[in-house]
Amino acid sequence: MCKRETVWLEPQYTLSISVTADKQLPVTKTMTVTRQAYLNDEVQTLITSMNALSGEHKVDANDASACPSSVGAIWDRVAANKSYSPVAALETSGGLGAAEAVGNIVRVGDSAAVVTEVDYKNVYYLNTKSPWIGTAQVNAKLGSDGTLTEASAQVDDETWSTILNAATSLVGDFLGGGSGASAPAAAAAPATSGVATPALVPERVRFSCPALPGWPTPTGSFSYKYSLTTTVYKHDHTELSGLDKPCETTREGVVGGNFTVVAEAMDAQEKKDDSDTISVKGAIKLPKKSSADKAKGTAGKQEQ
Repeated sequence: MCKRETVWLEPQYTLSISVTADKQLPVTKTMTVTRQAYLNDEVQTLITSMNALSGEHKVDANDASACPSSVGAIWDRVAANKSYSPVAALETSGGLGAAEAVGNIVRVGDSAAVVTEVDYKNVYYLNTKSPWIGTAQVNAKLGSDGTLTEASAQVDDETWSTILNAATSLVGDFLGGGSGASAPAAAAAPATSGVATPALVPERVRFSCPALPGWPTPTGSFSYKYSLTTTVYKHDHTELSGLDKPCETTREGVVGGNFTVVAEAMDAQEKKDDSDTISVKGAIKLPKKSSADKAKGTAGKQEQ
């Protein structure tokens, strides 16, 4: 048979920001974007802003650009763009070709070879004669290539005298009866009562950051914690076919057949560095950023 196999890698980027205002519980936001979205200017601007703002801040009446509402406005705009989100179930939705065309997945392997495989389309059976009373057992052993290498059958047949003796011993089992009582209903739990506590009134201050739904509004101090992690998913597709046509690869690759999707472990150095290369048991060179994007990233690091 002809075995065709195509392997794609799909990097996904997870952005996370945690905002702590006035030493209260932090508010954490997380989003995952595609490779195409990650290279977009809007997403790169958000990443640069979060890099520059990491750490502690004081509320400044003359500068509200560092307030959570300012960062949150950019974050919410990016998160609301559905085209930035990874497409779920690329295999079943038929989106592999479109994802490869825009660069969200990268084809890293495409092969075709003649191999020996078990034909699962045709089902074969091992039969043995079963007695009226008794047991029948069939054992089969398969080789490493899936072919049948050994088979055996065994029948345990009881005699008619044993059957009659067993039948007479069952006569008494048809007599008798029983009754059951329903379990008493569980006692209802006593009603609980609570004592209302007065709401705490926040201390009045002369200035606070502007409010934005879903984001904290600090009045004194606030801090940011930002992280960016990359997860690479390996899409491995295999397909078996007859030898009625040439066994060779195709332009579109194997988009159907049997497939697995697993997350690949990344190198430790790749987790530390935000580079243009993804290392997953090898290396994939990603397109370089433009000069403007590099300038944004450099400016962000100088402001920290």
